[in-house]
Amino acid sequence: MSIAGTFDITAKTPVGEQPGVFVFVVEGERLTGSFTTPKGTVDLTDGKIIGNKLDFFTKIPTPMGKMKAHITGAVEGNQLTAVAKLQLGSAQIHGIRREEA
Repeated sequence: MSIAGTFDITAKTPVGEQPGVFVFVVEGERLTGSFTTPKGTVDLTDGKIIGNKLDFFTKIPTPMGKMKAHITGAVEGNQLTAVAKLQLGSAQIHGIRREEA
């Protein structure tokens, strides 16, 4: 199964659990898309995939401005498991692929 799709996620951050949505677009081994939180939507950058593994950067909107995050993880079936490396530590990310309408 492809990594491409929409995933509803929960990130366990140093300031508590945060909801969000990743939209992954795959072109060959290139990964693009977006990350939406209650504070807004940002693009994914420098993304790549190898098999079911993903690696990309994004900027997370926070009350203190946008914080750069390096996210690595994998998609197994409809499950996303990843880690975001942040300036203030790291966050565990778990997500589930949305059903296509």
